[in-house]
Amino acid sequence: MTQLPDGYTLRRPTLDDALAITQTYKANDVQFESNHELNVAELIQFMKEVDLNNNAWVVLDEQGQVIAYEEVIPNPEKARFDLEGVVHPDHLGKGIGSFLVQTVEARIAEIMSGMELNDLSPYIIVNVNGKDPFAKELFAAYDREKSDAVMEIQMTEAPREPSWADGITVRSFVPGQDDKTVWHVVNTSFQSIPGDHDMPFDSWRNFNVNREGFDPSLWFLAMDGDTIAGVCLCPHDKNYGWVRQIGVLPEYRGREIGLSLLSYALGEWWRRGEKRVGLAVQSDNVPAISLYKKLGFHIDSVYDTYRKSLVSLRAKI
Repeated sequence: MTQLPDGYTLRRPTLDDALAITQTYKANDVQFESNHELNVAELIQFMKEVDLNNNAWVVLDEQGQVIAYEEVIPNPEKARFDLEGVVHPDHLGKGIGSFLVQTVEARIAEIMSGMELNDLSPYIIVNVNGKDPFAKELFAAYDREKSDAVMEIQMTEAPREPSWADGITVRSFVPGQDDKTVWHVVNTSFQSIPGDHDMPFDSWRNFNVNREGFDPSLWFLAMDGDTIAGVCLCPHDKNYGWVRQIGVLPEYRGREIGLSLLSYALGEWWRRGEKRVGLAVQSDNVPAISLYKKLGFHIDSVYDTYRKSLVSLRAKI
């Protein structure tokens, strides 16, 4: 196994490291021309979903400053392991990334040894900036599964008013009433798109709804009577306007409900004084990209998803 270079140390992270980790991400974004713009509050929310005592690590330089972070989030129901990490650009090319990936893969082997896998085929998923050559080299042994485009719009005037299909109205999300239905709409809407999108309900609710400062007025529901036909979910804790998910049930497609929901969301961001709005979409989802371009969005950056099968590792356990 690769060792850390001299002068670097490894330890477990705490939430007190969130600022330093965020600064590491920002430095990496600047180096590789990304507008990810993770903020401290958002990172803390992400870190709360991680078992920091067992499934996360930070690397410190000689001055004791955090210069790298790595985590794994296991999903036992699907035998899926999501990796996330970053190395400060000033410390790239020294083997730190390789050390962290080997460390996290060893931890995954430990987790798998205590899992009931049954007929599941375990695998790792990781997303990397498409402009980062170090990350591409680091995961060269993985299979490139897909890529996601980050699209943005910089509004100079109020967006056009949405044109709702007959019988469709819009309202905001009501916590405690709409949770499970919205979760179902999101999962159903994305079933036809390659990749893993569904999240267990409790995990989805904890990550999206049961979080500090959650703003239900930024979750927009397209209603056909009492039926939620589509949703547009915007988080509150980005540094700029963001659309996290747009989903329309299959039976309601072809009526421009998604376009109307996005127009409505842009109008709300405009009313709140936010002119810059971003979203992410799979790069090969041509209909969605065309829809977003109609409203003035452009592709800003691309993130690649890599996958590694752990079937051979399972056989050794």
